[in-house]
Amino acid sequence: THRLILGYDNQAKKFVFAPLTKDVQDYKIISLADVNRISLFAPETKETGIEKIALQLEGDIPIKEVVFYEENIDLGTDALVCKYIAQKWVGMLRHS
Repeated sequence: THRLILGYDNQAKKFVFAPLTKDVQDYKIISLADVNRISLFAPETKETGIEKIALQLEGDIPIKEVVFYEENIDLGTDALVCKYIAQKWVGMLRHS
Protein backbone atom coordinates (compact mmCIF):
# COMPACT_ATOMS: atom_id res chain seq x y z
CA THR A 1 0.00 0.00 0.00
CA HIS A 2 0.98 3.65 -0.29
CA ARG A 3 1.41 4.36 3.38
CA LEU A 4 3.18 7.67 3.73
CA ILE A 5 4.76 9.84 6.36
CA LEU A 6 3.92 13.46 5.53
CA GLY A 7 5.05 16.66 7.17
CA TYR A 8 4.95 20.38 6.62
CA ASP A 9 7.12 23.09 8.16
CA ASN A 10 5.10 26.31 8.01
CA GLN A 11 8.01 28.60 8.92
CA ALA A 12 10.53 27.14 6.47
CA LYS A 13 7.82 26.43 3.85
CA LYS A 14 9.03 22.86 3.34
CA PHE A 15 7.05 19.73 2.54
CA VAL A 16 8.53 16.42 3.70
CA PHE A 17 7.35 12.96 2.75
CA ALA A 18 8.53 9.38 2.81
CA PRO A 19 7.05 5.96 2.25
CA LEU A 20 6.30 4.22 5.54
CA THR A 21 8.88 1.43 5.35
CA LYS A 22 11.67 0.10 7.47
CA ASP A 23 14.07 2.49 5.73
CA VAL A 24 12.90 5.89 6.97
CA GLN A 25 16.06 7.35 5.42
CA ASP A 26 14.23 7.47 2.07
CA TYR A 27 12.56 10.83 2.67
CA LYS A 28 12.23 13.79 0.33
CA ILE A 29 12.15 17.48 1.23
CA ILE A 30 10.55 19.92 -1.18
CA SER A 31 10.89 23.68 -0.80
CA LEU A 32 7.49 25.14 -1.63
CA ALA A 33 9.25 28.24 -2.97
CA ASP A 34 10.34 26.04 -5.91
CA VAL A 35 6.82 24.72 -6.57
CA ASN A 36 4.79 26.56 -9.22
CA ARG A 37 1.62 24.49 -9.01
CA ILE A 38 0.07 21.88 -6.71
CA SER A 39 -2.90 19.85 -7.89
CA LEU A 40 -4.86 16.71 -7.12
CA PHE A 41 -4.87 13.89 -9.66
CA ALA A 42 -7.86 11.59 -9.05
CA PRO A 43 -9.72 10.80 -12.26
CA GLU A 44 -12.85 8.72 -11.76
CA THR A 45 -15.07 6.80 -14.16
CA LYS A 46 -18.31 4.90 -13.65
CA GLU A 47 -16.73 1.73 -15.00
CA THR A 48 -13.54 1.61 -12.96
CA GLY A 49 -14.01 4.14 -10.15
CA ILE A 50 -10.85 5.83 -8.91
CA GLU A 51 -7.71 4.11 -10.16
CA LYS A 52 -5.07 6.50 -8.81
CA ILE A 53 -4.86 9.42 -6.41
CA ALA A 54 -1.79 11.61 -6.34
CA LEU A 55 -0.63 15.04 -5.33
CA GLN A 56 1.04 16.52 -8.42
CA LEU A 57 3.79 19.11 -8.13
CA GLU A 58 5.11 21.35 -10.89
CA GLY A 59 8.25 23.43 -10.71
CA ASP A 60 12.00 23.18 -10.41
CA ILE A 61 11.85 20.12 -8.13
CA PRO A 62 13.04 16.50 -8.45
CA ILE A 63 9.73 14.92 -7.38
CA LYS A 64 6.64 15.55 -9.48
CA GLU A 65 4.13 13.28 -7.77
CA VAL A 66 3.25 11.87 -4.36
CA VAL A 67 0.97 8.84 -4.78
CA PHE A 68 -1.70 8.30 -2.14
CA TYR A 69 -3.59 5.43 -3.79
CA GLU A 70 -3.37 3.00 -6.71
CA GLU A 71 -6.23 0.59 -7.24
CA ASN A 72 -4.11 -2.41 -8.23
CA ILE A 73 -1.76 -2.00 -5.23
CA ASP A 74 -3.94 -0.66 -2.41
CA LEU A 75 -6.43 -3.52 -2.16
CA GLY A 76 -8.80 -3.09 0.75
CA THR A 77 -8.05 0.63 1.04
CA ASP A 78 -10.94 3.07 0.66
CA ALA A 79 -10.14 5.32 -2.31
CA LEU A 80 -12.50 8.06 -1.10
CA VAL A 81 -10.68 8.29 2.23
CA CYS A 82 -7.36 8.59 0.40
CA LYS A 83 -8.84 11.25 -1.88
CA TYR A 84 -10.09 13.25 1.12
CA ILE A 85 -6.65 13.12 2.76
CA ALA A 86 -4.91 14.11 -0.49
CA GLN A 87 -7.35 17.04 -0.93
CA LYS A 88 -6.53 18.27 2.58
CA TRP A 89 -2.80 18.23 1.79
CA VAL A 90 -3.30 20.03 -1.52
CA GLY A 91 -5.30 22.73 0.26
CA MET A 92 -2.78 23.15 3.05
CA LEU A 93 0.23 23.31 0.70
CA ARG A 94 -1.48 25.74 -1.68
CA HIS A 95 -2.16 28.16 1.16
CA SER A 96 1.36 28.10 2.51
